[in-house]
Amino acid sequence: MVATIAEPGDAVNDPSQPWPSSRKQIVIGTIEVTSASKQSTGECRDINYDPTIVPAGIEISNDPILRARSGAYSHSFNARLREIGTGKASKEIDGKK
Repeated sequence: MVATIAEPGDAVNDPSQPWPSSRKQIVIGTIEVTSASKQSTGECRDINYDPTIVPAGIEISNDPILRARSGAYSHSFNARLREIGTGKASKEIDGKK
């Protein structure tokens, strides 16, 4: 995982504006996939990803797309829960065969 450090004047609220390749980059971690599981039995099946929920000490940028995604992901998560609750989910989602 690499973080690119913004400099004064860099657009931090418009993801369509690329930053120059000369920006400082810092390796902040490594992600290693060590196993995989089916969606129906995975530990994150009932977790909603929300890019605006971040740990203490981290702030999101003023990029409006983050807030738009937050609402869209919430809507999608709620739709999936309804499908599971009413038995209309696919076999892969609800684990039924």
